[in-house]
Amino acid sequence: MQRNREALVALALGFSAILGCSRPAVETKDNTAQTVATTPDPTSSIATTRGCTNPPAKMDGPEGVVCQFLEAMRAGDDQKTEALFTAAARKRIQEEKIAVAPRGSDTVRFELGKVEYLPDDGARVACKCSDLDADGEKHTDEMTVMVRKEADGWRVAGMALTVFDGEDPVLLNFEEPKEVQEKLGRVRQEIARRLANEAGQAQRPEDSASPVQR
Repeated sequence: MQRNREALVALALGFSAILGCSRPAVETKDNTAQTVATTPDPTSSIATTRGCTNPPAKMDGPEGVVCQFLEAMRAGDDQKTEALFTAAARKRIQEEKIAVAPRGSDTVRFELGKVEYLPDDGARVACKCSDLDADGEKHTDEMTVMVRKEADGWRVAGMALTVFDGEDPVLLNFEEPKEVQEKLGRVRQEIARRLANEAGQAQRPEDSASPVQR
């Protein structure tokens, strides 16, 4: 492959694989386990934009919610990230007891791109996200965040990630969180398979060039 796949895993999957395995439970006074379901108002405080290189002037449009969403992911803020999902996504996440646990990163930076408005109060926001690999080299990848306007404002419904050059993006529908987990698992397996193939191809020329030991 042309680029360092480990860096892409850290960026496209590590940064974006925000749905964990299970939601922690708490005990109520009657010792009945209940899931933690906190959905604070994401507009209750001014969002920081440390990770965004071109934050919008206003945060109440599609670009604003995507800026806040990606910043919450970058900061590892699980409550803010979940609060910025659509109502349908939050409902399914809570019903299926899936934890929202974004892997924060101090080095991720993102740039907002073109906004495309869609029928039925939808929109797509193009983004470029960059991070540093283990060698300190910068890698940039593209994604598109799908948002929908609801009673509480614009909220995030899904995401499309370009994982392999020249191939279709991976579509993540956050309103189907189990499906998101399964897709990310398959992508990780495919990346591991391709890396293993690359390692094998790199090893074979070395083996053929080595002298035969008798």
